[in-house]
Amino acid sequence: MKVPNLRFPEFEGEWEKNKLGELFDISAGGDIEKEHISEYKTESFKYPIYANTTINKGLYGYSDIYKIESYALTVAGRGVNLGIAHARNHCFYPIVRLLVLKPKIDLNIFFFEHSINKVSIFTESTGIPQLTVPQISIYKVSYPSNIEQEKIATFLSLIDQRIETQNKIIEKLQSLMKGVSHFIFKNKKPNIKLKDCVTCHSSTLTENEIVSDQGDYPIYGATGILANIPQYEIEEDAILIIKDGASVGKVQYATGKYSVIGTLNYLTLKQGTYLQYIYYYLKMFNFNKFKVGSSIPHIYFKDYGNTYIYRPSFKEQKKLAKILSSINKKIELEKYILCIYKRQKVHLIQTMFI
Repeated sequence: MKVPNLRFPEFEGEWEKNKLGELFDISAGGDIEKEHISEYKTESFKYPIYANTTINKGLYGYSDIYKIESYALTVAGRGVNLGIAHARNHCFYPIVRLLVLKPKIDLNIFFFEHSINKVSIFTESTGIPQLTVPQISIYKVSYPSNIEQEKIATFLSLIDQRIETQNKIIEKLQSLMKGVSHFIFKNKKPNIKLKDCVTCHSSTLTENEIVSDQGDYPIYGATGILANIPQYEIEEDAILIIKDGASVGKVQYATGKYSVIGTLNYLTLKQGTYLQYIYYYLKMFNFNKFKVGSSIPHIYFKDYGNTYIYRPSFKEQKKLAKILSSINKKIELEKYILCIYKRQKVHLIQTMFI
């Protein structure tokens, strides 16, 4: 039967299936004159302009005119966001290759936002650089009665609201972390060179040498843990710093037994230093002035290691590091909760839709 695996108990019967072109009038966005564009929303420029970008659900700016009446869907027709749908319950102006779907019949656009996104148009359009009106028109989607559409959409909107709230919680904690770090580290008179606090080490391992992901010991790269391998090179706490590439200067903290690849330096402590204090200090540190290389940026410890930093007494270092660590642990916990909510949403969409 054409029914989802998970369903509200008050509904029964098979879902219908139809092409998007039979359910929606589909058109593509176009150009807009510069005099109708504003970067900011004002009393006159109040209508959103949407494009195929990924930031803020495609929000490009604001206009004093609109092209599409309220209650429609947009689907990205080009770029990394290709095939992603958003419900728009307001008047707006679509530009470039953004596709617009206006319901021909009584449909819930919020239900169809999830339904279209589940189709995975991007995957199915392999080799096609953009999505056109004829191409999207032939995609088929399944849907129930309007009442069931609304029930599903309302339920998922509650999860979206919780995800949004969770994001705000994380943003506030990150803002707190930034403020406390600024208070602790800024406007303090530097009294010691970084190289007198830590020792810098290098590794010769490369990603090509990681032949499997079977082992007990993590190996770190620019994005974090790359794999777990059977052997390890390091057995002490260390600050990991990316020394090559686009993320040069990014710091991580590693404990236990592990290895690092050659694009990272790892710093171990010297006497009188509380390593976590240096870690949080370096998270606020400006590595940009030490970058060299035009194509691939690089930093050298011989340069930034000679920078004077503020290091209070060991007791004070430990106290300050524990304050920042407590905030950081709270941030990581809230991020973990956010991941759970997102996974729950993915699971529900997979089981509540056909």
